[in-house]
Amino acid sequence: TREAKELFARVLTAEPANPDARRWLMVAENSVRPGAAEPEKRTERRGEPAADPGPGDIPAAGRRPGSVSDTAGGPGPETVAAREGTDGAVVGAPAIAARRSGRPADGSVARETDPEPEETEDEPGPETMAPLGRNVSSTLQRMSGEVDALVRKGEVAFKASDLISAERYFRAALARNPGHARSQYHLGLIHKARRETDKALAALEKARQMNPRNVDILLELGQLYTEANLPNPAIQRLEELLTQDPNNLAGHYALGVNYEKARRYNRAEDEYRTIQKLYPDFIEAHDYLGNLYFTQRRFKQACGEYERLAEARPKDPRPRFKMAVALFYGNERNRARVEFTALRRQLAPGDALLPKVQGYLGKL
Repeated sequence: TREAKELFARVLTAEPANPDARRWLMVAENSVRPGAAEPEKRTERRGEPAADPGPGDIPAAGRRPGSVSDTAGGPGPETVAAREGTDGAVVGAPAIAARRSGRPADGSVARETDPEPEETEDEPGPETMAPLGRNVSSTLQRMSGEVDALVRKGEVAFKASDLISAERYFRAALARNPGHARSQYHLGLIHKARRETDKALAALEKARQMNPRNVDILLELGQLYTEANLPNPAIQRLEELLTQDPNNLAGHYALGVNYEKARRYNRAEDEYRTIQKLYPDFIEAHDYLGNLYFTQRRFKQACGEYERLAEARPKDPRPRFKMAVALFYGNERNRARVEFTALRRQLAPGDALLPKVQGYLGKL
């Protein structure tokens, strides 16, 4: 019933003049109200088939999804062959019509001592409601199509760096469907592109509330918290991400970086080792581990990781330079001198590493 109430409210937002949606919204609001009365129970006459259910036969609470017909021409209250009266007697359509007019079914004047309760416009009874027709369901389908079209236009504008148009499209989509996580996610990306970190985090957290298991939202939050130097919330979101996607390389790397920032070095090492196991050809993991060991002054282990990286990239002088520095601080001066000398011959005269290499050679 609550889901139905939200759907009819969305229809009214798009079409304020839709009479069916307004009436059904009133029924849904009455159904979720504490202490709402149960509708009358339907009975069958002997020898007659059961009547098709109308809206009055749908329980006010505990309505199952899909129990309301959304096709035109569905059974209405007038098609119900018989209902059970308050005294247990079976009453038919004349009695139902009499109940609406306030007169007894036999045409006599109603007794003043036993009046029928009046239905107000604010709280319509099930018998007065028309069945849910195609106009409501088609409106929902059209709204969904409109939202998808707006999102596609917004994504095209975002890729073209037209942030103003992109934001307009995504906000229009959210106006039609306030729970559309994809549009909310893109608003976060727009704020991130504008370097509005606080607004980006707020928008992305709202998107996460709409879709808590979306890996794109969780990864974006983890990386943005990392850039904002907020390791604890970054760790929380990245752990949620890896619960959904255990093999996410970017998630493992970002989580390792934040464990380093939080000085949880053993956990950081676990993340980088996991990357090596999942992606053996991803040689950058050696660089991650080498930097981690160097930070902990574990120079021998750092040198080993840098050496493996240098073997995989023989033309790149940076891994060999890192290895030589680790040897220098690990008191392996002779090996460090050999590496720095080889680098001095390898580097071009204008290379930015050359002055640093010469500086270390001067200390040796």
